[in-house]
Amino acid sequence: MEQLIKELFIQRRGRGKRKGTEPYDLELKTKIIEKYLEGNISFAMLSRQYKIHPGVISRWIRVIKHGRPAIIRSKISKFTGMAHQQTIEQLQEQIRQLNRQLEDERIKAELYKKMIEIAERDLGIPIEKKYGAKRSTNAGNKKK
Repeated sequence: MEQLIKELFIQRRGRGKRKGTEPYDLELKTKIIEKYLEGNISFAMLSRQYKIHPGVISRWIRVIKHGRPAIIRSKISKFTGMAHQQTIEQLQEQIRQLNRQLEDERIKAELYKKMIEIAERDLGIPIEKKYGAKRSTNAGNKKK
């Protein structure tokens, strides 16, 4: 177990009291991980005992069980953490589908525009809003 932890985790730099940005000591990690894997204690109980956030302990256990992901080395933000890995072929296929959808919407817009033109011409009713039109002056002065 100790060898696996040494391979997966970084050795603590420096001596003395741990600063917030320094990794935890490997001996401490080993002790906490082994206690958890015995099955008699929860993340919350270990968290209270060692004053370490349960999410940190959970991450250590996940790394031990599944290994450290080789691809992701940077911090995970709300943007990078949500995105899942896609191959170039999948992304190219998604682009093709989106381009098809865009072209369909352009055709629909042209069709609607032609329908409005025909309806205005045949029925003599102005349907499309005229952007240069002024508002009538008495529209806001309704009688009660």
